[in-house]
Amino acid sequence: MSHQSSYSSENLMLPVSDPPYDEDRERLLKSDDKILTGSSITKHGAFAAICYMSCAVLLVMFNKAALSSYNFPSANSIAFLQLVTMESVRGVNVPMYTTLRRTTVVFTMFVEYMLVGQRYTPSIIFSVGLIVFGAFIAGARDLSFDAYGYAIVFLSNIMTAIYLATIARVG
Repeated sequence: MSHQSSYSSENLMLPVSDPPYDEDRERLLKSDDKILTGSSITKHGAFAAICYMSCAVLLVMFNKAALSSYNFPSANSIAFLQLVTMESVRGVNVPMYTTLRRTTVVFTMFVEYMLVGQRYTPSIIFSVGLIVFGAFIAGARDLSFDAYGYAIVFLSNIMTAIYLATIARVG
């Protein structure tokens, strides 16, 4: 069984998952796994697309219900926050996106301190520091630094922190 690696000196991004073995690739691309004859869409791909579509529709419905129920005055800010989040996913790979989003707690703590003077105990600060440190250890192997992507993720973190601090204050 030969396992071809997707690593090369030109491609320094880590793969999200291991590439399939040759036998698995053949099984995945068999004609009975395809939805339509002559189509490249497999049952697995169609299932992924349907799941993504379902999540997107449910997110819209949840936002509508939440915003309508609580008479939230700034629905545009939530839409803008979601657009920034989607843009940030495009700029960095998934492991680094997850790592950088773990720092949202630090931004939220800072914004709450600036808005209302909220102070935290040393044990909470240590716990948050441990979470952020663990996230950076998990994402330390990311070799594809994209300044634009990182800036957008941090902008998303700041906007999320402002949103959470505002909701905590108002609601």
